[in-house]
This record gives sequence, structure tokens and C-alpha cells, in this order.
Amino acid sequence: MNEQAKNKRWQDILEANGAYAIKTIVTNEAGTHDIICCIPNSIGIGRFCSLEGKLKDNKMSILQVAKRNEVIRAGGIAIECKEDADVYKVIKWAKEDHIQVVETEERQLKTFKL
Repeated sequence: MNEQAKNKRWQDILEANGAYAIKTIVTNEAGTHDIICCIPNSIGIGRFCSLEGKLKDNKMSILQVAKRNEVIRAGGIAIECKEDADVYKVIKWAKEDHIQVVETEERQLKTFKL
């Protein structure tokens, strides 16, 4: 399954679980993730979530990691998705009011070998 088909499948999973989800196609800001959504928690309060879909061997770009960190610092949930289980993890985290923490800058730079 290609990345576009996976993103469509994941958007459908999110919507089936009560989320408002949109697939970004063209944005005015580099690094914007593939799926932006709002998932209600257990009492119906929405949580902003951002998902970057990747095929098995691909990784997020440094700009995509920076966008992920912005979302997390603002209190949202942001994740790189490679399989359905990642999408279900985001849904679970949103419903349980999980607090996500940004990785250290040093660890992120090692990922990019900078």
C-alpha cells in the first residue's frame, strides 16, 4: 500500500473513532503533517493531533520533526505513523489526555546525523 492510500485509510480510522480529520495536500508551510485532526477525549473535549504518514523505511524530515515539536509544545499530539497501530495509539492518547513530551534536541540531531 502506498503512502497516499495509507493516509486515506488512517483518516477513515480516525473519523470512525469520532475525530474530525483532514488530509493536507498543499500547504503554505513546509513540514506540515499529512493528517490534521481533532479527537474528542472521554468527556468530549477535542484534542489537536497531527500525523505524518511514512512508509516503513522512510523517516520524517527535519522540518517535519520541527513541526511535530511545535504541536507537542502547544499541548497537542504529533506522531510519525507507519502502521495502523500508530493511529490507534494517537486515538488512545487523545481519549486518555496523554501528555506528550518533546525529545531532547541532542537526540533529534543524532537522528539526522548533524
